[in-house]
Amino acid sequence: AGSSGSTIHGIEGNGVDLTIKGSGSLTVNATGTVNGDVYGISGKSVAIADSANVTVNATNKVVTYAIYAQNGVSTADSSKLNLTVTGAEGNVQDLYGIYVKSGNISLGGSGDKNITMQGDGGSVYGIRTDTSGTTTVSGGSLTIKNETGYKEPIAINAQGVVTLNLVDVALSSGKDMDKFWKIFDEQLD
Repeated sequence: AGSSGSTIHGIEGNGVDLTIKGSGSLTVNATGTVNGDVYGISGKSVAIADSANVTVNATNKVVTYAIYAQNGVSTADSSKLNLTVTGAEGNVQDLYGIYVKSGNISLGGSGDKNITMQGDGGSVYGIRTDTSGTTTVSGGSLTIKNETGYKEPIAINAQGVVTLNLVDVALSSGKDMDKFWKIFDEQLD
């Protein structure tokens, strides 16, 4: 937990590439109070690999990031990712599940990726890149839930290209066209 005016980092790469790998589970809880940003996991780049199961819970009254990276975020292999970003009561600042300043977001591997936004918030971003980077989702599933009162959440905000793996959507539908379009629409949300 943080105090007034402080910036809180659950895990901080401080300008270096950060890789989380292995077959275990990692839970990061980062909670701030007022006037300081909260970062669950931050680094120059953040990679989650092998069969790592990573859960990040980030809560704050101002800007809150579950994962923040300067140059990119990736998941690979069968890694699972569960992010919960909570805006404390009265928060009017932004909430971010995954935020990349410049670079790409690649959510691969067969594990599920779940991003849940809760509580009060100004703008609510499940995934955001600020530059012409790309966002790619392949393998597993991506679910972004908005449980805030914010009426216009942005599931994926990318200045560049967003790529969906249509082969994965097709195989997941089991040749059922209604199911295909349902999965396709969910991936676009």
